Amino acid sequence: MSAFCLRPCCHFLRKARCLRGLGPRPLSSRPLRQRVYRGAVTWNEDDYLCYLHSERRAYAWVMRHYGGLSPEEAGKAALENYPYEPPEAPFRGLVFHDEAWHWAMLTIHGHRYPAEHPELADPPYAYRALDQPVNERPQPPG
Repeated sequence: MSAFCLRPCCHFLRKARCLRGLGPRPLSSRPLRQRVYRGAVTWNEDDYLCYLHSERRAYAWVMRHYGGLSPEEAGKAALENYPYEPPEAPFRGLVFHDEAWHWAMLTIHGHRYPAEHPELADPPYAYRALDQPVNERPQPPG
């Protein structure tokens, strides 16, 4: 399995799309999470894989640009931090509750990174643009 997904569906499945003010996913798209019962989430397999690859790509990008890793090392780190979880795994996808930026910053700077490096509390525009088609990428202010 490749560490990075090149399928265009990944551009539209990231949870951060709505959180970043880019609008909701099209109504015709399938729900990312199918149902919730007793605290567990059941994922559609295609959506889970696309989301997993997207988060791996984002994690590797941060590790290359802020952690000083080579592309190969960053890809390996992404695979280690975002392993595939089988559908029957309890709490599958729990790692997705925070975006890759946060997990990479914890690895690079530790748990106090927001206090010790406040400039890194929010991801830069280049990170936000990773899963955006070129014509939808946010532009830096000014």
